[in-house]
Amino acid sequence: MAQLVKPPTRYTHPEWTYSNNTKYRTAELERQTAERLQNECDRLIDETDKRTTKSLNDVNKKIGSFIFPML
Repeated sequence: MAQLVKPPTRYTHPEWTYSNNTKYRTAELERQTAERLQNECDRLIDETDKRTTKSLNDVNKKIGSFIFPML
């Protein structure tokens, strides 16, 4: 014998509100995490750039003194 098809589950207003709020909080936490990650990446980029510039200046100074000693 054929089985009856069950109607889809209906959510109550409090269930829908709870689900909506949970999804909103989760999205907000993910946005904050992404923002912190972006800030950390920006900080690391700046730090690496400064270190690279300092190293380049040191190397250029050493090469300059090697090529043109006691000018």
